Amino acid sequence: METNAWFDIAELSENMQDDVASLNHAALSIANLLSEEPTNVMIGIGGIGFGAAQALYLASKGCYDTNQRLQIKPRVVIGLNGWLPVWR
Repeated sequence: METNAWFDIAELSENMQDDVASLNHAALSIANLLSEEPTNVMIGIGGIGFGAAQALYLASKGCYDTNQRLQIKPRVVIGLNGWLPVWR
């Protein structure tokens, strides 16, 4: 069945390839939003499904922009019904 997704899904298996370009693009968007928070704010990220995968990806890999590094260090990460992208 053809459906919409936030990123390209080539296959559903343990050996599937992650769409790293889309993950990085989404991570950069999230990091840009969170970088505007005051320094005294405790940052937490989370989501369901792809949101969980994105939260885990951002928390484990950090986020890099070509012009500057946006370092987001969440104190809390919550994921429901997701997966750890690029786990290899």
